[in-house]
Amino acid sequence: MDKCVLRKVQLLELEILDEIDRICSKNKLNYFLIAGSLIGAIRHKGFIPWDDDLDIAMPREDYEKFIEICKRELNNRFFLDASEVSYKYYRLAAKIRINNTLYIQKDLKSYKGHQGIWVDILPLDETNNKKKLKIQAYIKSLLEVAIEYKCKVDISEKSLWKRFISILVSIFPLKFLKIFQQKVMTLDNKKNYNYFVNLASKYSFKKQTFQKKDWMPAKKYFFENKKYNIPNNYDKILRSVYGNYMEIPSKDKQEIHNPIKIKFEDGEEHNYEKI
Repeated sequence: MDKCVLRKVQLLELEILDEIDRICSKNKLNYFLIAGSLIGAIRHKGFIPWDDDLDIAMPREDYEKFIEICKRELNNRFFLDASEVSYKYYRLAAKIRINNTLYIQKDLKSYKGHQGIWVDILPLDETNNKKKLKIQAYIKSLLEVAIEYKCKVDISEKSLWKRFISILVSIFPLKFLKIFQQKVMTLDNKKNYNYFVNLASKYSFKKQTFQKKDWMPAKKYFFENKKYNIPNNYDKILRSVYGNYMEIPSKDKQEIHNPIKIKFEDGEEHNYEKI
């Protein structure tokens, strides 16, 4: 993907973020830039130069309110993609997408759902028991692969064990698997525990469990010339996941989603699949 196309994707993602920020500000909902988006804010005051996505997190209570509010208030240029509203959706995190766009990844060639340019929204769930959390994370992971399998996501790069389990578990209806997965993730919610865990992340729960005070109250920080919410103790969170996050990684470690096709609202298309 050349720099002009990447920048066009980034600017559209920024428009999605503005819509999320608008809804959250209006309805007093907590959200935070996380992962590479948070690194970008701190290290670059905007997108990491090679980054092609945006990630935010919300406490589960705010996340659920956000989903319901979006059903009424989301601008019709955008599309809410979440298990709560779409039967065939496969992710643990919700997405806000832009209609009339495409950003198709290799492992989603057979997926039949909306594949517009997106921003990820990951729920933060309460926790207070490391042993229980380890079991929750393991079960969640197995269910995640089973759901992807049933939604026609390519799971060939998953471990052989997870693929085997996913095929066995896929005898259950998709709706049941999703409900069970959410029950596992939210087992300790509304118990006023002092910790949040991000089980929707690709990183280990051990790196993604922090005290609520590390998240809240949110701070405002510049990202692409506008201020957005970041975690209260962003340094602790980033160091836990990435180590020295201020160091620029070598080129071979600069991750992107490697799309096979991109299409913009104006009809401009770019195909990257090798024939």
